Amino acid sequence: DEVWKDNPDIKLNMIAYLGFPLKWPDGSFFGTICVLDNKPHKFSNLQVKVLEVYKEAIEADLKNLQLLNELNTIARVDVLTELDNRRSILEKLEAAYHLYNRNKDPFCCVMVDVNDFKLINDSYGHQAGDEVLKAFAKLLRARLRVSDSVGRLGGDEFLLILRNTTLNGAKNALREIQQLITFDEVLNKYNVTFSYGVTEMSDQYRSVKSIINFADKKMLLRKNKELKF
Repeated sequence: DEVWKDNPDIKLNMIAYLGFPLKWPDGSFFGTICVLDNKPHKFSNLQVKVLEVYKEAIEADLKNLQLLNELNTIARVDVLTELDNRRSILEKLEAAYHLYNRNKDPFCCVMVDVNDFKLINDSYGHQAGDEVLKAFAKLLRARLRVSDSVGRLGGDEFLLILRNTTLNGAKNALREIQQLITFDEVLNKYNVTFSYGVTEMSDQYRSVKSIINFADKKMLLRKNKELKF
């Protein structure tokens, strides 16, 4: 057959074939399950049925695998902002901390808080507050590099992990984010600003908690106008 003549199985003298396509739940092809033989063979109805049962079992496993992946995504992603959720971003911070201790890979941990967010909710409603959080999250994700991480800790608080970044580099990135807010229709509409605190990783920090606490204190000082932006 012209269709089969260049198939590598033909070179192995596989001249008998029984197969079924395997598909993902959305109908796209995953592969095939097949039986081949190097001599003429007429497969019985029972053999066909057995292979079909295997096909159905594998496709059921593919469906379970897809559902598991979806559940894992839900467990690690903040539904509103589509950023890492609290659990996920803290795990990444823990990983960055251990990498620093092992290889001295530098990074900065940044705590960010939207200023007067409660006022936005009280004045314009929670739907407006949600719009602000989504727009702010989108801006953060767009500005940061692929190597960086950003997650929502809860409410209007975010945590950023800036890899291979110094304290000055982190502050420059945050100033740029503040400038970009003026070009965002939603954030500009509600006059959104934010406060931040940065921890530049060093040997003085003996735990992830101490890294977060330092950044959080600096953020509160800026929120209370005790530190310049």
